[in-house]
Amino acid sequence: MQTWLEDQFAQNRPFHDTVKDLITAEGENTKNGAVNFILAHVGAATPNGEVRENGHFDMVPITSRMSRLFLGIQTQCTQCHDHPFDAKLKQNHFWGINAFLRQVQRKGTPPVPGNRMMGFSPLTLTDDTTVNHDALVLFETRNAKLLPAKAQFLDGTKLPTEDKGGKKVPVQGKVRREELARLLIEHPNFARAQVNRMWAHFFGKGFVNPIDDFNDQNQPSHPELLEELGKQYRHYGFDQKRLIRWICNSDAYNLSCVANKSNEKPESDQLFSRMLPKAMSPEELFESLMVATGSQSKEQKKELRTRWLDNLITNFGDDEGNEVSFNGTVVQALMMMNGSDLNGAIAPGKEEGNVAKIAKEYRGNGRAVVRELFLLTLNRPPTQKELEKITAAMPMRVRDKDPLAPYQDLLWALLNSNEFMLNH
Repeated sequence: MQTWLEDQFAQNRPFHDTVKDLITAEGENTKNGAVNFILAHVGAATPNGEVRENGHFDMVPITSRMSRLFLGIQTQCTQCHDHPFDAKLKQNHFWGINAFLRQVQRKGTPPVPGNRMMGFSPLTLTDDTTVNHDALVLFETRNAKLLPAKAQFLDGTKLPTEDKGGKKVPVQGKVRREELARLLIEHPNFARAQVNRMWAHFFGKGFVNPIDDFNDQNQPSHPELLEELGKQYRHYGFDQKRLIRWICNSDAYNLSCVANKSNEKPESDQLFSRMLPKAMSPEELFESLMVATGSQSKEQKKELRTRWLDNLITNFGDDEGNEVSFNGTVVQALMMMNGSDLNGAIAPGKEEGNVAKIAKEYRGNGRAVVRELFLLTLNRPPTQKELEKITAAMPMRVRDKDPLAPYQDLLWALLNSNEFMLNH
Protein backbone atom coordinates (compact mmCIF):
# COMPACT_ATOMS: atom_id res chain seq x y z
CA MET A 1 0.00 0.00 0.00
CA GLN A 2 2.89 2.34 0.72
CA THR A 3 4.18 1.88 -2.83
CA TRP A 4 0.69 2.51 -4.19
CA LEU A 5 0.37 5.73 -2.19
CA GLU A 6 3.81 6.91 -3.28
CA ASP A 7 2.73 6.48 -6.90
CA GLN A 8 -0.49 8.42 -6.28
CA PHE A 9 1.34 11.40 -4.84
CA ALA A 10 4.17 11.22 -7.39
CA GLN A 11 1.62 11.43 -10.20
CA ASN A 12 -0.21 14.21 -8.33
CA ARG A 13 -3.49 12.38 -8.70
CA PRO A 14 -6.42 14.47 -7.46
CA PHE A 15 -6.86 13.63 -3.81
CA HIS A 16 -10.53 12.77 -4.13
CA ASP A 17 -9.71 10.17 -6.80
CA THR A 18 -7.14 8.59 -4.48
CA VAL A 19 -9.66 8.45 -1.64
CA LYS A 20 -12.33 7.00 -3.93
CA ASP A 21 -9.93 4.25 -4.97
CA LEU A 22 -9.11 3.45 -1.34
CA ILE A 23 -12.78 3.06 -0.46
CA THR A 24 -13.95 1.22 -3.59
CA ALA A 25 -10.87 -0.88 -4.43
CA GLU A 26 -11.28 -4.57 -5.12
CA GLY A 27 -9.00 -7.43 -6.11
CA GLU A 28 -5.80 -8.99 -4.82
CA ASN A 29 -3.64 -7.00 -2.43
CA THR A 30 -0.38 -7.96 -4.18
CA LYS A 31 -1.69 -6.43 -7.42
CA ASN A 32 -3.73 -3.50 -6.14
CA GLY A 33 -2.21 -1.89 -3.06
CA ALA A 34 -5.33 0.21 -2.44
CA VAL A 35 -7.33 -2.78 -1.16
CA ASN A 36 -5.05 -3.03 1.88
CA PHE A 37 -6.68 0.07 3.37
CA ILE A 38 -9.91 -1.83 4.00
CA LEU A 39 -8.40 -5.31 4.35
CA ALA A 40 -6.23 -4.19 7.27
CA HIS A 41 -9.23 -2.84 9.22
CA VAL A 42 -12.20 -5.16 8.67
CA GLY A 43 -12.49 -5.92 12.37
CA ALA A 44 -13.83 -9.05 14.03
CA ALA A 45 -15.25 -11.92 11.99
CA THR A 46 -19.00 -12.43 12.33
CA PRO A 47 -20.10 -15.76 13.90
CA ASN A 48 -21.01 -18.30 11.20
CA GLY A 49 -24.70 -18.31 12.05
CA GLU A 50 -24.96 -14.54 11.60
CA VAL A 51 -23.00 -14.04 8.38
CA ARG A 52 -26.02 -14.01 6.06
CA GLU A 53 -27.69 -11.28 8.09
CA ASN A 54 -24.71 -9.19 9.25
CA GLY A 55 -21.95 -9.81 6.71
CA HIS A 56 -18.54 -11.42 7.09
CA PHE A 57 -16.94 -8.81 9.41
CA ASP A 58 -18.16 -6.13 11.82
CA MET A 59 -16.21 -3.46 9.81
CA VAL A 60 -15.89 -1.35 12.98
CA PRO A 61 -12.24 -0.17 12.65
CA ILE A 62 -12.57 0.97 9.03
CA THR A 63 -15.81 2.82 9.81
CA SER A 64 -14.15 5.17 12.30
CA ARG A 65 -10.96 5.49 10.27
CA MET A 66 -12.77 6.73 7.17
CA SER A 67 -14.55 9.57 8.96
CA ARG A 68 -11.45 10.44 10.96
CA LEU A 69 -8.96 10.44 8.08
CA PHE A 70 -11.10 12.02 5.38
CA LEU A 71 -13.50 14.27 7.32
CA GLY A 72 -11.58 15.01 10.51
CA ILE A 73 -14.56 13.75 12.50
CA GLN A 74 -13.99 11.29 15.33
CA THR A 75 -16.86 8.82 15.39
CA GLN A 76 -15.15 5.94 17.22
CA CYS A 77 -16.82 6.61 20.58
CA THR A 78 -20.27 6.69 18.95
CA GLN A 79 -19.92 2.98 18.33
CA CYS A 80 -21.20 2.49 21.88
CA HIS A 81 -23.06 5.72 22.75
CA ASP A 82 -23.92 9.20 21.54
CA HIS A 83 -20.95 11.55 21.42
CA PRO A 84 -20.45 13.16 24.86
CA PHE A 85 -19.16 16.50 23.51
CA ASP A 86 -20.66 16.80 20.02
CA ALA A 87 -24.45 16.84 20.06
CA LYS A 88 -24.54 16.31 16.30
CA LEU A 89 -23.01 12.84 16.48
CA LYS A 90 -25.29 10.03 17.56
CA GLN A 91 -24.74 6.30 17.85
CA ASN A 92 -26.91 5.60 14.81
CA HIS A 93 -24.55 7.78 12.70
CA PHE A 94 -21.69 5.35 13.28
CA TRP A 95 -23.74 2.29 12.43
CA GLY A 96 -25.39 4.03 9.48
CA ILE A 97 -21.95 4.40 7.84
CA ASN A 98 -20.99 0.91 8.96
CA ALA A 99 -23.95 -0.58 7.06
CA PHE A 100 -22.47 0.61 3.74
CA LEU A 101 -19.55 -1.76 4.30
CA ARG A 102 -21.22 -4.96 5.48
CA GLN A 103 -20.96 -6.78 2.14
CA VAL A 104 -17.15 -6.59 2.10
CA GLN A 105 -15.56 -10.03 1.93
CA ARG A 106 -11.92 -10.95 2.47
CA LYS A 107 -10.62 -14.09 0.80
CA GLY A 108 -7.39 -15.60 2.06
CA THR A 109 -5.82 -15.91 5.48
CA PRO A 110 -3.86 -12.95 6.87
CA PRO A 111 -0.54 -13.68 8.61
CA VAL A 112 -0.52 -14.01 12.38
CA PRO A 113 1.42 -11.11 13.99
CA GLY A 114 4.78 -12.34 15.25
CA ASN A 115 4.64 -15.61 13.31
CA ARG A 116 7.38 -15.17 10.71
CA MET A 117 7.26 -18.85 9.72
CA MET A 118 3.78 -18.45 8.31
CA GLY A 119 4.81 -16.13 5.51
CA PHE A 120 2.49 -13.95 3.47
CA SER A 121 -0.27 -15.20 1.19
CA PRO A 122 -2.31 -12.94 -1.11
CA LEU A 123 -5.57 -11.55 0.20
CA THR A 124 -8.48 -10.57 -2.01
CA LEU A 125 -11.21 -8.01 -1.39
CA THR A 126 -14.61 -8.62 -2.98
CA ASP A 127 -18.25 -7.78 -2.24
CA ASP A 128 -20.63 -10.60 -1.33
CA THR A 129 -24.13 -9.64 -2.45
CA THR A 130 -25.65 -12.70 -0.77
CA VAL A 131 -25.13 -11.26 2.73
CA ASN A 132 -26.62 -8.24 4.54
CA HIS A 133 -29.11 -7.87 1.72
CA ASP A 134 -31.12 -5.10 3.39
CA ALA A 135 -28.12 -2.91 4.31
CA LEU A 136 -29.26 -2.96 7.92
CA VAL A 137 -27.24 -3.36 11.12
CA LEU A 138 -28.51 -3.90 14.65
CA PHE A 139 -26.68 -2.01 17.39
CA GLU A 140 -27.00 -2.04 21.15
CA THR A 141 -27.56 1.16 23.12
CA ARG A 142 -26.18 1.80 26.60
CA ASN A 143 -29.49 0.76 28.14
CA ALA A 144 -29.24 -2.63 26.35
CA LYS A 145 -31.80 -1.94 23.63
CA LEU A 146 -31.25 -3.33 20.13
CA LEU A 147 -32.00 -0.76 17.46
CA PRO A 148 -31.73 -1.02 13.66
CA ALA A 149 -29.52 1.27 11.57
CA LYS A 150 -30.04 1.43 7.83
CA ALA A 151 -27.18 2.49 5.55
CA GLN A 152 -27.25 6.24 6.04
CA PHE A 153 -24.59 8.95 5.95
CA LEU A 154 -23.89 11.64 8.56
CA ASP A 155 -26.09 14.18 6.77
CA GLY A 156 -29.05 11.79 6.63
CA THR A 157 -28.56 10.68 3.02
CA LYS A 158 -29.73 7.09 2.67
CA LEU A 159 -28.46 4.36 0.39
CA PRO A 160 -30.33 4.53 -2.95
CA THR A 161 -32.88 1.84 -3.74
CA GLU A 162 -33.80 -0.03 -6.87
CA ASP A 163 -37.23 -1.35 -7.87
CA LYS A 164 -37.26 -5.12 -8.31
CA GLY A 165 -40.65 -6.66 -8.99
CA GLY A 166 -42.41 -3.74 -7.33
CA LYS A 167 -40.36 -4.04 -4.19
CA LYS A 168 -37.64 -1.57 -3.26
CA VAL A 169 -34.34 -3.26 -2.44
CA PRO A 170 -31.09 -1.55 -1.37
CA VAL A 171 -28.23 -1.33 -3.85
CA GLN A 172 -25.91 -4.33 -3.64
CA GLY A 173 -22.18 -4.97 -4.00
CA LYS A 174 -19.43 -2.52 -4.78
CA VAL A 175 -21.97 0.20 -5.60
CA ARG A 176 -22.57 0.57 -1.86
CA ARG A 177 -18.96 1.55 -1.31
CA GLU A 178 -19.04 3.82 -4.36
CA GLU A 179 -21.99 5.66 -2.86
CA LEU A 180 -20.18 5.97 0.47
CA ALA A 181 -17.09 7.37 -1.31
CA ARG A 182 -19.26 9.94 -3.10
CA LEU A 183 -20.89 11.08 0.13
CA LEU A 184 -17.52 11.39 1.89
CA ILE A 185 -15.98 13.43 -0.92
CA GLU A 186 -18.99 15.75 -1.24
CA HIS A 187 -19.12 16.42 2.51
CA PRO A 188 -18.05 20.02 3.35
CA ASN A 189 -15.41 18.74 5.76
CA PHE A 190 -13.59 16.65 3.14
CA ALA A 191 -11.67 19.60 1.66
CA ARG A 192 -11.25 21.38 5.01
CA ALA A 193 -9.87 18.28 6.71
CA GLN A 194 -7.21 17.74 4.06
CA VAL A 195 -6.23 21.42 4.03
CA ASN A 196 -5.91 21.32 7.83
CA ARG A 197 -3.83 18.14 7.66
CA MET A 198 -1.45 19.56 5.07
CA TRP A 199 -1.14 22.88 6.94
CA ALA A 200 -0.20 20.95 10.08
CA HIS A 201 2.31 18.88 8.10
CA PHE A 202 4.26 22.03 7.20
CA PHE A 203 3.67 24.11 10.33
CA GLY A 204 3.55 21.48 13.06
CA LYS A 205 0.06 22.70 14.00
CA GLY A 206 -3.20 22.85 12.11
CA PHE A 207 -6.00 25.39 12.25
CA VAL A 208 -7.82 22.67 14.20
CA ASN A 209 -5.91 20.56 16.74
CA PRO A 210 -5.88 17.62 17.00
CA ILE A 211 -5.99 17.68 13.22
CA ASP A 212 -8.65 14.95 13.04
CA ASP A 213 -11.07 16.32 15.63
CA PHE A 214 -13.40 18.88 14.06
CA ASN A 215 -16.32 19.59 16.41
CA ASP A 216 -18.28 22.50 17.87
CA GLN A 217 -16.08 22.53 20.97
CA ASN A 218 -12.85 22.67 18.94
CA GLN A 219 -13.08 25.69 16.67
CA PRO A 220 -10.37 26.55 14.08
CA SER A 221 -7.94 29.33 14.90
CA HIS A 222 -8.44 30.97 11.49
CA PRO A 223 -11.92 29.92 10.26
CA GLU A 224 -12.03 32.28 7.28
CA LEU A 225 -8.65 31.13 5.96
CA LEU A 226 -9.50 27.45 6.45
CA GLU A 227 -12.82 27.91 4.69
CA GLU A 228 -11.31 29.78 1.74
CA LEU A 229 -8.44 27.31 1.29
CA GLY A 230 -10.92 24.43 1.40
CA LYS A 231 -13.14 26.16 -1.16
CA GLN A 232 -10.23 26.81 -3.56
CA TYR A 233 -8.80 23.32 -3.02
CA ARG A 234 -12.13 21.83 -4.11
CA HIS A 235 -12.46 24.32 -6.98
CA TYR A 236 -9.09 23.32 -8.43
CA GLY A 237 -9.86 19.62 -8.35
CA PHE A 238 -8.17 18.65 -5.06
CA ASP A 239 -4.74 19.30 -6.57
CA GLN A 240 -2.19 18.34 -3.90
CA LYS A 241 0.78 20.12 -5.47
CA ARG A 242 -1.22 23.30 -5.88
CA LEU A 243 -2.23 23.19 -2.21
CA ILE A 244 1.39 22.62 -1.16
CA ARG A 245 2.49 25.51 -3.36
CA TRP A 246 -0.06 27.83 -1.74
CA ILE A 247 1.10 26.88 1.75
CA CYS A 248 4.85 27.06 1.06
CA ASN A 249 4.55 30.40 -0.74
CA SER A 250 2.48 31.95 2.04
CA ASP A 251 3.81 34.77 4.20
CA ALA A 252 3.22 32.61 7.27
CA TYR A 253 5.45 29.79 6.03
CA ASN A 254 8.29 32.17 5.17
CA LEU A 255 8.37 34.01 8.49
CA SER A 256 11.43 33.87 10.74
CA CYS A 257 11.44 31.37 13.60
CA VAL A 258 12.86 34.01 15.96
CA ALA A 259 10.36 35.09 18.61
CA ASN A 260 9.72 38.66 19.74
CA LYS A 261 7.78 40.19 22.64
CA SER A 262 4.47 39.90 20.79
CA ASN A 263 4.69 36.16 20.06
CA GLU A 264 7.14 34.59 22.52
CA LYS A 265 4.46 32.99 24.73
CA PRO A 266 3.17 29.47 23.94
CA GLU A 267 -0.43 30.70 23.54
CA SER A 268 0.69 32.69 20.49
CA ASP A 269 1.90 29.59 18.66
CA GLN A 270 -1.54 28.88 17.24
CA LEU A 271 -1.64 32.26 15.49
CA PHE A 272 1.23 31.44 13.07
CA SER A 273 2.90 34.81 13.61
CA ARG A 274 6.31 33.13 13.34
CA MET A 275 7.58 29.87 11.87
CA LEU A 276 7.91 27.42 14.74
CA PRO A 277 10.82 24.96 14.50
CA LYS A 278 9.44 21.49 13.87
CA ALA A 279 11.37 18.25 14.20
CA MET A 280 11.07 16.01 11.18
CA SER A 281 9.11 12.82 11.66
CA PRO A 282 11.07 9.55 11.48
CA GLU A 283 9.75 8.94 7.96
CA GLU A 284 10.71 12.43 6.80
CA LEU A 285 14.12 12.13 8.43
CA PHE A 286 14.80 8.79 6.77
CA GLU A 287 13.76 9.97 3.30
CA SER A 288 15.82 13.16 3.69
CA LEU A 289 18.86 11.12 4.68
CA MET A 290 18.44 8.88 1.65
CA VAL A 291 18.28 11.90 -0.66
CA ALA A 292 21.29 13.54 1.01
CA THR A 293 23.52 10.44 1.00
CA GLY A 294 22.29 8.88 -2.27
CA SER A 295 23.82 5.54 -1.43
CA GLN A 296 21.03 2.97 -1.29
CA SER A 297 19.49 0.79 -3.96
CA LYS A 298 15.73 0.24 -3.85
CA GLU A 299 16.14 -3.11 -2.07
CA GLN A 300 18.68 -1.76 0.43
CA LYS A 301 16.49 1.26 1.11
CA LYS A 302 13.47 -0.90 1.95
CA GLU A 303 15.44 -3.01 4.44
CA LEU A 304 17.14 0.01 5.98
CA ARG A 305 13.85 1.91 6.27
CA THR A 306 12.26 -0.89 8.29
CA ARG A 307 15.22 -1.06 10.67
CA TRP A 308 15.45 2.71 10.98
CA LEU A 309 11.78 3.26 11.77
CA ASP A 310 11.71 0.39 14.24
CA ASN A 311 14.40 2.23 16.20
CA LEU A 312 12.96 5.73 15.94
CA ILE A 313 9.18 5.52 16.18
CA THR A 314 8.34 5.62 19.86
CA ASN A 315 4.56 5.46 19.82
CA PHE A 316 2.43 3.63 17.27
CA GLY A 317 -1.24 4.29 16.65
CA ASP A 318 -3.72 2.24 18.66
CA ASP A 319 -6.89 0.35 17.88
CA GLU A 320 -8.93 3.52 18.30
CA GLY A 321 -7.35 4.98 15.15
CA ASN A 322 -4.90 7.33 16.88
CA GLU A 323 -2.05 8.13 14.58
CA VAL A 324 1.68 7.88 15.18
CA SER A 325 3.07 10.55 17.47
CA PHE A 326 6.77 11.32 17.73
CA ASN A 327 9.03 13.82 19.43
CA GLY A 328 12.76 14.08 18.80
CA THR A 329 14.78 12.76 21.70
CA VAL A 330 18.36 12.41 22.90
CA VAL A 331 18.20 8.80 21.71
CA GLN A 332 17.43 10.01 18.22
CA ALA A 333 20.35 12.43 18.30
CA LEU A 334 22.75 9.71 19.49
CA MET A 335 21.55 7.39 16.74
CA MET A 336 22.17 10.09 14.19
CA MET A 337 25.67 10.80 15.49
CA ASN A 338 26.85 7.27 16.20
CA GLY A 339 24.60 4.96 14.22
CA SER A 340 26.30 2.52 11.88
CA ASP A 341 23.46 2.90 9.38
CA LEU A 342 24.18 6.61 9.03
CA ASN A 343 27.93 6.11 8.72
CA GLY A 344 27.39 3.37 6.16
CA ALA A 345 25.11 5.61 4.13
CA ILE A 346 27.63 8.46 4.16
CA ALA A 347 30.58 6.25 3.17
CA PRO A 348 29.14 3.24 1.31
CA GLY A 349 32.07 2.68 -1.03
CA LYS A 350 34.68 4.33 -3.23
CA GLU A 351 32.37 4.96 -6.19
CA GLU A 352 29.00 5.03 -4.41
CA GLY A 353 27.06 7.76 -2.67
CA ASN A 354 26.72 11.48 -3.24
CA VAL A 355 30.08 12.41 -1.70
CA ALA A 356 31.95 10.26 -4.23
CA LYS A 357 29.86 11.54 -7.14
CA ILE A 358 30.24 15.21 -6.21
CA ALA A 359 33.98 14.89 -5.50
CA LYS A 360 34.47 13.23 -8.87
CA GLU A 361 32.49 15.94 -10.68
CA TYR A 362 34.40 18.80 -9.02
CA ARG A 363 37.79 17.14 -8.86
CA GLY A 364 40.37 19.55 -7.42
CA ASN A 365 37.79 22.19 -6.45
CA GLY A 366 37.18 21.66 -2.74
CA ARG A 367 35.08 24.81 -2.33
CA ALA A 368 32.68 23.62 -5.02
CA VAL A 369 32.29 20.26 -3.26
CA VAL A 370 31.50 22.02 0.03
CA ARG A 371 28.94 24.21 -1.71
CA GLU A 372 27.21 21.20 -3.29
CA LEU A 373 27.06 19.36 0.04
CA PHE A 374 25.40 22.38 1.64
CA LEU A 375 22.87 22.60 -1.16
CA LEU A 376 22.21 18.88 -0.91
CA THR A 377 21.55 18.88 2.84
CA LEU A 378 20.48 22.40 3.86
CA ASN A 379 19.14 23.64 0.52
CA ARG A 380 21.37 26.72 0.64
CA PRO A 381 24.98 27.57 -0.16
CA PRO A 382 27.43 28.11 2.71
CA THR A 383 27.99 31.63 3.91
CA GLN A 384 31.40 33.13 3.27
CA LYS A 385 32.27 32.73 6.95
CA GLU A 386 31.22 29.06 6.93
CA LEU A 387 33.17 28.40 3.75
CA GLU A 388 36.35 29.96 5.12
CA LYS A 389 36.08 28.09 8.42
CA ILE A 390 35.50 24.73 6.70
CA THR A 391 38.28 25.34 4.19
CA ALA A 392 40.72 26.09 6.99
CA ALA A 393 39.71 22.98 8.95
CA MET A 394 39.68 20.46 6.11
CA PRO A 395 42.96 19.11 4.66
CA MET A 396 41.76 19.63 1.11
CA ARG A 397 45.20 20.13 -0.37
CA VAL A 398 46.88 17.36 1.61
CA ARG A 399 46.91 13.82 0.25
CA ASP A 400 44.81 11.75 2.63
CA LYS A 401 44.64 7.99 2.96
CA ASP A 402 41.06 8.45 1.80
CA PRO A 403 40.62 11.72 -0.09
CA LEU A 404 36.86 11.49 0.44
CA ALA A 405 37.14 11.36 4.24
CA PRO A 406 37.11 15.15 4.88
CA TYR A 407 33.97 15.55 2.77
CA GLN A 408 32.31 12.58 4.46
CA ASP A 409 33.04 14.17 7.83
CA LEU A 410 31.48 17.41 6.61
CA LEU A 411 28.37 15.59 5.38
CA TRP A 412 28.10 13.83 8.76
CA ALA A 413 28.26 17.20 10.55
CA LEU A 414 25.63 18.73 8.26
CA LEU A 415 23.27 15.79 8.74
CA ASN A 416 23.56 16.13 12.52
CA SER A 417 22.90 19.87 12.51
CA ASN A 418 19.66 21.39 13.76
CA GLU A 419 19.25 23.07 10.42
CA PHE A 420 18.97 19.66 8.73
CA MET A 421 16.78 17.94 11.35
CA LEU A 422 14.39 20.84 11.96
CA ASN A 423 11.93 22.35 9.56
CA HIS A 424 12.11 26.07 10.29
